[in-house]
Amino acid sequence: MPAACGTTTRFSPPTGRTWIRVPSSSPRRTDMARRSPATRRAQSRSIFGVRPEPKPRETAGSYLSRLAFLHGRLIPDMKTETGIDVRQIDLGSEAAIRTMAGMCGMGHGSLARWSPRRDHTGGWLLHGQEMGAGQIERTFFRFCPACIAADIEAGGRTGPYMRAEWTVSALRTCSEHGLVLTTASPEREFFAPYDFARTVLAMVPEMGRLSAEAERPRSSPLEAYLTDRLLSGTKKKSWLDDLSFHAAADLSEVFGAVALHGKKVRVTKLTPVQRVEAGAAGYAVLAEGHAGIRRFLIRLIRETQNGKGVWGPQLAIGRINDFLDARKCDPGYAPAVEYIRGVVVDEVPLEPDVEVLGQPVGTRRVWNLRSLAREVGTTVPLLKKILVRNRYMSAKADFRASRSMVDTDKVRALVATLDDEILTLPGVMERTGLTRRHIEAIVQAGGFVSVTAAGKVYNAQHRFTAKNVDGTMETLLGGEVVDKIPSGMSTLADARHAAICTFSEVLKLVLEGGLSWIGYLQGAEGLDAILVPTAEVTMLTTREKAPGLTRIGVQRRTGLTQKPVQMLFERQIFDLHVVRNPVKRSEEVAASEESVDRFMHEHIALHALAKHHGVHFRRMKAIMEAAGIPPVFDPVEFHATFYPRQLAEGLDLNAIDPEDVVLTRRTRAESLEHQSEIRNAKARLATEVLRDAKGQRSAVPAEPDEEPARRWTRLGRSRRIKGEISRRRVPSRRWTAERVS
Repeated sequence: MPAACGTTTRFSPPTGRTWIRVPSSSPRRTDMARRSPATRRAQSRSIFGVRPEPKPRETAGSYLSRLAFLHGRLIPDMKTETGIDVRQIDLGSEAAIRTMAGMCGMGHGSLARWSPRRDHTGGWLLHGQEMGAGQIERTFFRFCPACIAADIEAGGRTGPYMRAEWTVSALRTCSEHGLVLTTASPEREFFAPYDFARTVLAMVPEMGRLSAEAERPRSSPLEAYLTDRLLSGTKKKSWLDDLSFHAAADLSEVFGAVALHGKKVRVTKLTPVQRVEAGAAGYAVLAEGHAGIRRFLIRLIRETQNGKGVWGPQLAIGRINDFLDARKCDPGYAPAVEYIRGVVVDEVPLEPDVEVLGQPVGTRRVWNLRSLAREVGTTVPLLKKILVRNRYMSAKADFRASRSMVDTDKVRALVATLDDEILTLPGVMERTGLTRRHIEAIVQAGGFVSVTAAGKVYNAQHRFTAKNVDGTMETLLGGEVVDKIPSGMSTLADARHAAICTFSEVLKLVLEGGLSWIGYLQGAEGLDAILVPTAEVTMLTTREKAPGLTRIGVQRRTGLTQKPVQMLFERQIFDLHVVRNPVKRSEEVAASEESVDRFMHEHIALHALAKHHGVHFRRMKAIMEAAGIPPVFDPVEFHATFYPRQLAEGLDLNAIDPEDVVLTRRTRAESLEHQSEIRNAKARLATEVLRDAKGQRSAVPAEPDEEPARRWTRLGRSRRIKGEISRRRVPSRRWTAERVS
């Protein structure tokens, strides 16, 4: 073992200890001349002729243990015999370490720097890092068997020493050998540190076995980060750098334990290897900073959205909340407590007086259906319909009312609207005296705004706010009061008929202020009392004639019936485009006049051809078959028979052999089969033809929050609906709807 200065002389006393004898004075004075004044003063007070050499990163307690072992003394005896305050050495007092180092004739800087020191708050400091109150192990110690075996081989029985990183509970593996540190439970006197040297030397015969049995987990990025931060003091520009050393270590383990073992995990029950793995998993989350923490916490919160119980911070994030709630007053955890509290308040619908990590929520940031319904004074089912139809939440959300979250910022305007009195359609009728049709017209004109957005939803019920209803009625009925109808003026109904427009269009002009004068006829009731200028309404609602021919227009021009024209539209024989109906203002399909004229110039129907040649249509059909001229389209599918016009009209009937013309008559079976084919040739919906005309040949999927499309079918008297809704009789003139798959 190398000596502190000069050469050394070794001998083996009966106890088997290794001693260091200080050489003669002349070499010593030569070395002292090269040292600092503080070192020379300390060596001048030296009372130990023999002392061990301090090791890299050795603690003062470890050096005291080796010093006592070297002189054959117990640690408590060192106080009574030499005056070394072993209690203060255990607490890391720099004055006590300086005194011990002076008695040994050496400097105290290294021992003081690598010894855990208790501060005034009850926590510990080690090499400039805050360790908190529980990060330093004091009643027992941990060591690496491989390192101890190497120390014994290099320095004998006084060679093993305690590394400073072994005292940190968060560092569970040896950075050099990768082994999980072995725990030792030494005997300890009151107010004195444990005797490291004697405890380890008693375990020397077992070092080989302990090294072989020690577990070797995967290298942990958390331990690599903590070791580098402790030994070098450098930071890696990570979010963990804002936390104290003990907060970064413990919080990483808790996050990782929750990620690997669930929110109810007890971290203290995990094995050392499991805690190493938990630390690595938690470091992966925390190293990303705010983005990684928020993503991880939101995933935990979403897992509890379909559960039971009171949805609070503890249920939302589990042990993370318990851990931080117990350490909310520790300044080392302040950045983590503040940010995690903000995430919980942003994502969990909590009452304003609920405390999260020591502070009340205050201003609510997120609602659930139950709390929002209680706030606006409505029911949960009605509120859910309002939110779904206004696209504030998905219709597929099947969570409980207490777990369905709504962003406060998004629904703030809706909450202000719902804070008013809510009226149903009968309530509006009673409040205004209007009929149902007039209310529907005002809704279409944009006057009455349905908070349930029930305009195009099948069998949906409107809900209106009293403020909106009263304001709309004041606008409609706020015109100049007159006793009789002035010249040029008319009621809404008369103006509508004169302008050939809808009732809601006239109401929209009144509500938007698009008319120069509005009157109120005294003595009339409801909307019949509103007077408007007829000429202005006609001018503002005049529409140009839509280009092209609708189906009815094609029927009138070609002389065909409804079914053939419908099939010609469906098969897009004409050039189709979309136009707006001048009265209904709805979109419909129209064919260009050029394509219709071209079709009639190229084709002729069977009946028109028979009339042209002056024969019966059945005989004409037989003549065409004898002449070998087939129909252009399938007669069954198109409900009509078309031939090439030029070829059919130019046919010489006298050139056809009468014997080849055979008039056949269908049998009853053939007639029934023909009728069945005609019935099976179903017409397509007008909406599908309209979609094809727009260039959207594939069915457009419904929005996730919209009601599914429905196909309406009118039922006759006394027909029964068979299906899952059981057998029931449907009254006459009723309509039923089938969902379109």
